[in-house]
Amino acid sequence: MFGGFTDMPSLFTYKQALRHHDSIKPLRGRSVRPICNTKNGRRKTHMTIRAHEPHLLEKRHSVTCEIYGVEALRFFDDETVEVNVGLYSGQAVNAFISSILYPLGYVYQKNYQPRFCLNVGEKPATYGTVYAWEESPFEDRKITLKQDNENNRFRYHNKPVMYGYYLRRKLMKEKRAQVAEFVKYAKALAKMVDPSDYRNHRSRECVTAATAWQMMADRDRWSELLPIILHDCCEWSRYDWVQRMNPDRVQKYVDEAIKHTFSEELFELREMKDKPNENGNDRYMSGGNTSI
Repeated sequence: MFGGFTDMPSLFTYKQALRHHDSIKPLRGRSVRPICNTKNGRRKTHMTIRAHEPHLLEKRHSVTCEIYGVEALRFFDDETVEVNVGLYSGQAVNAFISSILYPLGYVYQKNYQPRFCLNVGEKPATYGTVYAWEESPFEDRKITLKQDNENNRFRYHNKPVMYGYYLRRKLMKEKRAQVAEFVKYAKALAKMVDPSDYRNHRSRECVTAATAWQMMADRDRWSELLPIILHDCCEWSRYDWVQRMNPDRVQKYVDEAIKHTFSEELFELREMKDKPNENGNDRYMSGGNTSI
């Protein structure tokens, strides 16, 4: 059971999907067939199953499993399965797909992006064995699986190429050196000021990363940026719940401004072979117009 879904069938092949489709009677006066073939499941008309004949755009027989009008799963007669999370991937679609394909595969959300996990066998664990999973991102919100009849599981068909952004540390060091004087001054100031003077300063307007960089590079504009950074340095102590200034946050704010402003030259795009990159550097590709 995924996401509270019950009465869901387990379907892995076109023949199984077609057999399940034929076993369900359409609702009275309609051509809709609920995918849940139980007394309670027939009320769930937002989850349906349909059989499709070949037509001009698609030459293969297929069976689709749909939820809220999204063709989440399409089983073809050539032993391929197309997984589609829809335009806006949500928990309902992910749980619907997972409840049908598990334990051969499931979908989950990470960093607001859907990921598909494919069962590739078992691996030893502390107590017995557990499933081993091969993870892959979606390409254009879809991914295609091919049936592996020898091992009774799926394998990826034309697996999407995975990429990751990696920081060029030498260039990053050069950018830091250009504003090192500002960082030194801001850290020294953070050690002397009273946190109560800056903790309510968040009412100010947000500045973009490119604007923050310009302020750091121009000594005459330091006074405009310092109140913003000093507010970000305010934090509550975990021991006595007293608000203090954390000077280390100055460098963190400066790094965010640099990475957003010079994202194209600071980051290198590399192809990933084993698993999706999870360092989070793709968020800097929004550029210098990002508010920080």
